[in-house]
Amino acid sequence: MKDWRLILNEIQEEIGYHGKAHYREAYKKEEYHYWQHIPQWIFEDATANKVDRILDVGCAYGTLACFAKKVYDCDVVCIDVQEYLDDVIRYNYGLDYYLFDVETDMDRIKKRCGKFDRIIFTEVIEHLFYNPTDTLKNLKELLVDDGILYLSTPDAAEWGRVEDGYQHLTEMPYIGTVEKPDFKLIDRHLYQYTANEIHQIIVDAEFNIDKFEYSKPGRRARHFNYQLSKG
Repeated sequence: MKDWRLILNEIQEEIGYHGKAHYREAYKKEEYHYWQHIPQWIFEDATANKVDRILDVGCAYGTLACFAKKVYDCDVVCIDVQEYLDDVIRYNYGLDYYLFDVETDMDRIKKRCGKFDRIIFTEVIEHLFYNPTDTLKNLKELLVDDGILYLSTPDAAEWGRVEDGYQHLTEMPYIGTVEKPDFKLIDRHLYQYTANEIHQIIVDAEFNIDKFEYSKPGRRARHFNYQLSKG
């Protein structure tokens, strides 16, 4: 198999060619800085383990979903709250794609999608309206017993807090306690987590931390990269 960097670059070029202008002009240049280590972890996992089904939550333009499809050669299901993924990319990679909200549509996701060996959850948790512990617990239920979840999110120590979002984790309501606004009103980061906060959320959701690295190529503000397994 090709080097994982070459595979990733080819996918980004293909998405850039077929996809939306925002990907070509901005996101393509940025996304690797968010989850720098996760493609390598996925590649290493694919060489060692047989994986049948993967879920990409908040798949956006589909880079990691397509990468997973290439290296695992398995079924890949993508969900998002808005239609970022281009139809040509969906067709070329054979991706199943659903418009679901991971916070409010979990019953529908479970019914429609079933169980998964791996879940990709990159650059999503900072967008959540509710306290993320419940969402992580729900995702854990979607994993098979030896399943793995890949997570990335900005580090508040370098990115800072969100001025027009929550100022403290205790301000975030839990799922079902208040009605969630329309996503178009909150399509932005609502909370950025410190190392202690994200670690405690992972512990409360009863995941094990298998791998952890900071994603910080160059001088950009860093992101947390995690590989988690069911506890």
